[in-house]
Amino acid sequence: MKKLITATSLSILMLSALSCGDNSKKSAPSIKDNSSHVKADNSADYSNVAPAKLLRQIQAHYDLDEYTVAKEKLTYLIKSYPDTLNGVNINSLKRKIDAELKKELDKKQEIANLERNTRLTSSLDKMKITNEGKFTIYKDKTSPKFDTKECFYAYIKKDAYGPKLFFKIRYIDTEWLNIEEFIVTINQLDQTISGDITKSETKGKKRFKVELLDKPITSSKDLKMISSIADGENVTALYVGPNAYKKRDISKQQLLAIRNVLDAYAFMNAEKSIKSKINITKK
Repeated sequence: MKKLITATSLSILMLSALSCGDNSKKSAPSIKDNSSHVKADNSADYSNVAPAKLLRQIQAHYDLDEYTVAKEKLTYLIKSYPDTLNGVNINSLKRKIDAELKKELDKKQEIANLERNTRLTSSLDKMKITNEGKFTIYKDKTSPKFDTKECFYAYIKKDAYGPKLFFKIRYIDTEWLNIEEFIVTINQLDQTISGDITKSETKGKKRFKVELLDKPITSSKDLKMISSIADGENVTALYVGPNAYKKRDISKQQLLAIRNVLDAYAFMNAEKSIKSKINITKK
């Protein structure tokens, strides 16, 4: 496979960020609205294909570099054959396909990082800016206005020391799901988001259960994962509890909003780095 050109040093300076919602406003919770992004199970049905034949097809797709199709079929096959089939180690095959999907995702991310440079100067125009104590909050203009709505997005908190990136996921329902982690599938590759999840209940006659992850993005690994989500073509999220899960379809609008915040975060960090170098030169 062809190697991609590495981003310039300025591009590297611009790689770091994410953000989310406005907790100062209230509205009546609506389960109908909150469930608008529920993902129906539209997985392909290969029940008419013999398992041995399906396995051969998967191996052929792998050999032809068609890893997304291979993973889709393997996901179906693995429900009935989680270990081996006809002497083939299914888990080993899954690891091989996932490794290639990861390479493809990394390549797409590197291209996306290079393309980001052309968008940075106008990135702040897409932000809704509010003040919260000593912090200035930057969110995409399409982000939810109320803390009684489900959300899945990034936001920035900026103070005198610079910008800090956060990722927020809010789940609302009439019953507790007791979420332990979030599994996000990006172009058939699973990624896990974990962190401290707080629980609360709304006031009123009908009380709604709110489970919230408000995660600071501090590691390069987490930043890379959020960037992959933003540039994903097909993204779904599983909210996983000990006894049940809920599946959400992450819309194109949500992905674009995350990307816009990442652009703004990268711009702020590049600007901060340049100012720091200027100050050092003056000294």
